[in-house]
Amino acid sequence: MEIIIVDDEVIELKGVTDTVRRVCPDAALYSFDDPVQALRHAAEQGVDVAFLDVEMPVMNGLELAVRLKALHPDINIIFITAYSEYMQEAFRLHASGYLLKPVTEEMIFRELTDLRNAPALDRKKVRISAFGSFTVFVDGRPVGFQYSKSEEILAILVDLRGTSADTDRIRTLLWPEDHSSADHASYISTLKKDMINSFSRLGVSHLFRQEGDGISLVTEAVECDYYDYLEGKADAKPFEGIYMERYSWAEPTVAALEKVRRERTVPYYEKGGESVNAGKNQKNRS
Repeated sequence: MEIIIVDDEVIELKGVTDTVRRVCPDAALYSFDDPVQALRHAAEQGVDVAFLDVEMPVMNGLELAVRLKALHPDINIIFITAYSEYMQEAFRLHASGYLLKPVTEEMIFRELTDLRNAPALDRKKVRISAFGSFTVFVDGRPVGFQYSKSEEILAILVDLRGTSADTDRIRTLLWPEDHSSADHASYISTLKKDMINSFSRLGVSHLFRQEGDGISLVTEAVECDYYDYLEGKADAKPFEGIYMERYSWAEPTVAALEKVRRERTVPYYEKGGESVNAGKNQKNRS
């Protein structure tokens, strides 16, 4: 992902740059204290995200945003400013975000995981297998997580099929016997960052949606045997009784899948209807 940061105040520029780098360490990151130089850079190569200060001499952030969008219509503009009065104008320009200084890692993290336009690199193939052991691949490469619980949070989001999970719900599933939610909130935030950064290192950074404390998987961005089976695709991998075998919280889904399998294998006449062949035989007898 290509990111530029533009702020005429050098100290502010360094602070935002360092924060973005911590949140998205594998992005191609460029910082400018001169908006004209930033525009020249954008004219020479692609830009996915631009963090722009609003009040700058020569060319303010709003004007710079207009010019950047003329070069790259799908660019994600995120304004960073100490003033709230520009918010209406910013969103008239279809900005992806508007952050008030001082910005934090959490604020940057939230904006980068909920961009208005997915960067081109996010078109990579993400394949998830939930039948049997839970495995995840990007373009055939296994995704490595720093923490095993990061992978388990991903498994929870896959199981929820696009429904959002907040911190309390994640805690309940990861540690069902532990009710001290405050002790886990910070750790869960770290796990979510690890999960998203694990995909970012492989060029995928728009796989999750975040709203407030909740996070969900963009299901249309992945291929998954579980989803294929529920949709009844002809080439779907059959369910053979094992689903996310490492996770006890997945047992209700196993029961639901067993029900689907039974319904698909029970003959029509056993469901209270009349089979096609039975109808034909009755017609022949008459």
